[in-house]
Amino acid sequence: MSKLTSYVDTSNGFAIVAVPDSLLRLTEEIIRDKLTPLASRSGLEFDALLADIIRGKHFDAVKGKEFRMFDAQAVDRWMYHDFCQDFFKEDPSLYISDEEKLGYPNIYWRLVRGGLASDVGPVHADHWFWDLGHGSIPPGHRRVKTWIPLRQDPQHVGLSIGPGTHRMDFHYEKVFKDGKYKPVFERGPVNHLLIPAPVRVGQAVVFHDRLLHGGEVSPVQLRLSMELTWVMRDTAESNVIPSS
Repeated sequence: MSKLTSYVDTSNGFAIVAVPDSLLRLTEEIIRDKLTPLASRSGLEFDALLADIIRGKHFDAVKGKEFRMFDAQAVDRWMYHDFCQDFFKEDPSLYISDEEKLGYPNIYWRLVRGGLASDVGPVHADHWFWDLGHGSIPPGHRRVKTWIPLRQDPQHVGLSIGPGTHRMDFHYEKVFKDGKYKPVFERGPVNHLLIPAPVRVGQAVVFHDRLLHGGEVSPVQLRLSMELTWVMRDTAESNVIPSS
């Protein structure tokens, strides 16, 4: 069992791990390089740049996932940080998924405006998207998700998670939209299962592919986060039980 799978093959289905300051700075640098051409003026510090973008005319472009993807060069820089290399060295089967079929690992970020729930996605489990054809992995492999906050309101964490829900089975509807099937799920009946992820800036949430989770919005403060999906050889037995 790899370190990543040991984090998530637990009763809760997630773990909180420390993220080095140097990796946070690198991530900010990559995002700054992407956003700077859209700023209303040059020379802005990073937080001022984020504030400028959410107030500016280009925010709709920033919301699109294609814009938010690291390019291949940025991915290489991120993957060669010691934080990632320690995982790769520990498990030779490990790689980062390419569900968007870009030809290189997919790492992406999200900028969320305060008070606007439309900037975040609904509650879901990641494996639903994969089951509906959003990417593929080799037989005998599995996925583990990592979500890293870069800026968030300390009183309103940017992610909710459902501890233990990776061991339950949930029904969702599927709809065909934008050329793909997508899951549609009603949050209300499972809201009691969700808690704010106990994560702060300087940490990451590593969670099971089947864990229910969803984005949250601060009423007043922007949120910046990044995420990726690890893929590795599956050495664990099935741990899904039907929900009552």
